[in-house]
Amino acid sequence: MKSLPDEERRPDPTKGPSIAEMSDALHASRTAVTSAVGALEDWAWVQRSRSAGERVDRVRLDPRIWLRLIDDPAGYEALGALARRGLEAMEGETAERRARMEELVEFTKFLGERMPALAAEWQERLATLRGGRTS
Repeated sequence: MKSLPDEERRPDPTKGPSIAEMSDALHASRTAVTSAVGALEDWAWVQRSRSAGERVDRVRLDPRIWLRLIDDPAGYEALGALARRGLEAMEGETAERRARMEELVEFTKFLGERMPALAAEWQERLATLRGGRTS
């Protein structure tokens, strides 16, 4: 297989790397990279795109991922509900055994209270960083 000079092998940073480019950079099989990208797509962490005339998909991090990770009140509530059910199931257990679950219940409340402000602060910082760009 012919080896290309480094400058010809570098992916275009405006498009995102292809599966093949990621595979080469990570020294991993294309199958493994495709599987990992598929999982990240399922979680909405990455996006695939294809430019006109290109025969390969390009992969890039979803520009909204950081905000979605912190601005998720439903996720915190779901985790809190699960922790409360776990705590109910531990009825009759010692306080020591219930302590971690009680901490999780309180932690999810804390996240639900604090994360909206953190998400708003991140959006402001991101707007400044991007200087008006949307992605």
